Amino acid sequence: MSVEVKVSKEEHFIPFDIEAAQIDTPTSTYKVKAKKFLEVKRPKRRLMRLMLLPTFVFLYWTSFFWIALIDTLKLYSAGNNIYDAINLDETPQKRNSTIEFPRLIHRMWPNDEFLKQDNTEITRNFNRCIDLHKENFTTILWTDVSIKNWMQSHYPQFISTLFDAYPFQIQRVDAARYFILYHHGGVYMDMDIGCFKTKDIGDLVTYMEASGKQVALPQTDPVGLSNDVMFAKKNSQFFKKAIDALPTKNRWFGIHYLTVLYSTGSLYLSLFYFNQKPLERKQIAIIPPRLYSKRGTRYFLHFHGSTWHGKDQWIVRNWFAFPIILFFILLLLLWVRLRPIIRRKQSKLK
Repeated sequence: MSVEVKVSKEEHFIPFDIEAAQIDTPTSTYKVKAKKFLEVKRPKRRLMRLMLLPTFVFLYWTSFFWIALIDTLKLYSAGNNIYDAINLDETPQKRNSTIEFPRLIHRMWPNDEFLKQDNTEITRNFNRCIDLHKENFTTILWTDVSIKNWMQSHYPQFISTLFDAYPFQIQRVDAARYFILYHHGGVYMDMDIGCFKTKDIGDLVTYMEASGKQVALPQTDPVGLSNDVMFAKKNSQFFKKAIDALPTKNRWFGIHYLTVLYSTGSLYLSLFYFNQKPLERKQIAIIPPRLYSKRGTRYFLHFHGSTWHGKDQWIVRNWFAFPIILFFILLLLLWVRLRPIIRRKQSKLK
């Protein structure tokens, strides 16, 4: 349907659409613009939604552990300045003759069935370490059953509130390491840690006794300390406080891998060490990479173990890529938003 409207100062009529005539009103103008936006901009809006989705997912995921992530970045930026590294080339003056380490080596495995299989790597490695250190150290093998029974006998108050509350068995194993080292003292080594014939871990124990250190922990890459090798005197205050702090970290950290690391694993131990007062950190000797993992000078063999690691470990091992990915997502969103504005300004210049 069309009508004719008289135009001022003109003596003829212009046919036009009634719907077009409604553009003169503010309300109809807004509707037309909104309709135009929906029709023209819809593909771009969909693209923005698609790009916003991974951003929101990433932010939601990091909300589970952002405080721990900040502390981890602080630990990383602190570098080696906070570590009191062991230097076997220097003979420390004996400052505390009461520091004595029990000559015990603690190992852990789900069961003792592997001892019946002589041809496996884990059995050969376990027996080799016993043979090399049998004159000075007594080796104790802890299984899942013996750990649970020992905890019930010595720390029953932690069974229901902490030990059984963990969703993963590796968390119980991690926590048991700290309880055992506090209660008995000695040396803890993972089953994928081997021994050298030419290196005696007694050298590290002697150094710690002479320097008055209560605990020794290895420095690892890319950040923090590891809990696969640990030295401790009996009833050390460091592990007493680490045990008391365990319930505060028993929560979900977004994925299985991070939950284990930050609740009981190496990052839990690293951040607990980092948050100690400087004078308290002085009681902790750090086994540097030269003695822990560097070929030629290290005291420990490292086999491929990590049996508890899941498929989500790649997220942590490639953690540095996430800020880069997020940056490019935000940059792309900004480009989509500014592109039409730039085009309109360019068209006006033409």
